Amino acid sequence: MSSAVVFSPEAEEQLAALYRYIAAAALPEVTARYSEAVVSYCESLRTFPLRGTMRADVRLGLRYGELQAQRLPSTDKLISPASTRPFRRRAAA
Repeated sequence: MSSAVVFSPEAEEQLAALYRYIAAAALPEVTARYSEAVVSYCESLRTFPLRGTMRADVRLGLRYGELQAQRLPSTDKLISPASTRPFRRRAAA
């Protein structure tokens, strides 16, 4: 049995921001490959939706999982979703 994966408008904005962040530091191929890896990881939740650590303190129903960090060849920077600002949730004012 598989579940549906739906990207919220907030998630789509975060993906676009992540793409721009990586594009500023890497080759287009690297940017596309990493962005596709994030989307593929999210879509893979269809087959195992309860994977990851529960984070109800952030948002009800949220589970946290990690992608493998990747080195950006053009800059030798190490990036991962945990180290990029677009994935961090802003505190409510």
